[in-house]
Amino acid sequence: MKTRKPRNYWTLSNCRVEALKYSRISDFKRKSGGAYNSAKSNNWLTNITKHIKPTIKPVGYWQKMENCRIEALKYETKHDFRTKSAGAYDASLNHKWIDEICQHMIKIGHRYLKCVYVYEFSDNYVYVGITYNIERRKHDREKCKTDSVTKHIEKTGLHPTFKQVTDFIDVNKAVRSENLYVEKYLKDGWMILNQSKTGSIGSVRKWTKEKCVEEGLKYINRTDFSKRNGGAYQAAVKYGWLDEVCEHMLIKIKPYGYWNYEKCKKVFKFYNRKKEVKKHEPTAYSVAYKNNWLKDFEKYMINGRKPNGYWTIDKCIEEAIKYRKRIEFQKNSGSAYMIAYRNNWLNKIYLSVGL
Repeated sequence: MKTRKPRNYWTLSNCRVEALKYSRISDFKRKSGGAYNSAKSNNWLTNITKHIKPTIKPVGYWQKMENCRIEALKYETKHDFRTKSAGAYDASLNHKWIDEICQHMIKIGHRYLKCVYVYEFSDNYVYVGITYNIERRKHDREKCKTDSVTKHIEKTGLHPTFKQVTDFIDVNKAVRSENLYVEKYLKDGWMILNQSKTGSIGSVRKWTKEKCVEEGLKYINRTDFSKRNGGAYQAAVKYGWLDEVCEHMLIKIKPYGYWNYEKCKKVFKFYNRKKEVKKHEPTAYSVAYKNNWLKDFEKYMINGRKPNGYWTIDKCIEEAIKYRKRIEFQKNSGSAYMIAYRNNWLNKIYLSVGL
């Protein structure tokens, strides 16, 4: 049972001693509320918790290259960097620091980006394969007793020379390269160890850049895109197409300092009323209000304003016919596009007008 501290017990000195017991502010607050509250009300909190490493980075922390570089050094691959420190990774990507600060990392591909490798034996046997992760493939091969390379090692006592013969390239190009290398080795008199036909890459749903762009045009922000079609979204991320595929979208999560005059204006063009902007894009509205831009943006809304209920599906189709490409419809007739999007009419409209 906790003993109650006497009145005025929590002096600066006692609060400092108590704070030193904790490595997180949340634990200090939860387990010693009296000391925490006293320190907070007397403005001692920052002073007595200097030993505690903050878990939440201050605003703008990842906008400094050196901070991102220090964070990147903790990881061996870009995949680990992206999944375990998304804030630092995204900032590095946006500022184009990613290649420089990830130079120490092991290069790996993914389901759409693979390399060709070979195992050459001194008795003129060779295995040709493709993989997205060389180290993992080596590890898996050593553990598999039925693997062609493992069986040949056990049979002959020979140990092969491993070579990566291509960079990480488009998976279809990798398959073609694998076949070409098999043909080359056969022509040079080698015996092929591959048990299955080359080109075996597993089940891959192929999203080309063009298909990702086409799919991305159905959505007005990245969150909806990722939720409604994760396959296309992940392909765009892994291939490095995401910014281009999502160029037309309104970004829900913006980096610090994102909202300038032009970007706010772009948002206001999508709506007929200021209250709609305030509801759906509160940050853009707030920045426009603070900078006295609202009057400037009203003209973009008033000129294209339609009465409630104006944009029926037929009216949206009539509007879409004016444009040759989906992105032109989205950029030049934001209100019609927005209504169509909210009512899930986009696919029907695109089929009707042949976009």
